[in-house]
Order: sequence, then C-alpha cells, then structure tokens
Amino acid sequence: MKKGIRYFNSVLKKITTQNKISKEKFLDVNKISLLTNEERTFLVNFLVSKRAPVVIDLIPEGYDYKWLACMGYIYHKKGKRYNFIHTCENNMGGLWN
Repeated sequence: MKKGIRYFNSVLKKITTQNKISKEKFLDVNKISLLTNEERTFLVNFLVSKRAPVVIDLIPEGYDYKWLACMGYIYHKKGKRYNFIHTCENNMGGLWN
C-alpha cells in the first residue's frame, strides 16, 4: 500500500493536542513516544520529501542522520516549543515562536 497525505494526516492526529481555550492544535511531544518507529520514520521521510522542517523529537532512534545531512538538513533551530532540524531554504519566521 502506498502511503501518502491521508496516512500522514492520520498519524499526525495521533500526536496532536488541541488547546481548550484558543482551539489551536499543536504537536504534543509527550505523545510522540506512542508512535511506532515505522510511523515516525514515515513522518520524517514525508517531511523531508516536501523539504519541510522536522521536529527533532520526531526522528526515531537509529535514524540515518548522514542521509538527512546529504538532503541538506544541517541547520538546527530552537523554538518556544520545539527543536527543529531544517535546510537553508527554510526561513520560517513565525514557526519558531
């Protein structure tokens, strides 16, 4: 079975929490450990294929960081909630907050 955007969204729902006051949804780092390594690997590979920044906590143990570096993911950035690894193409202003 080819996994695509629908599978990505279903896995993302598992680790998303909604703020009761503002109704804003955000990644819950505590829920990431509930995912299997296969799901985490899929999320990271999907984000890399779209050249999107990756939350470091999402990267499974034993993942090939050399491959990420070859793909241009060599920059680290710390935001208010998350630590990211990203390419030089990512200038994400508001996302770092």
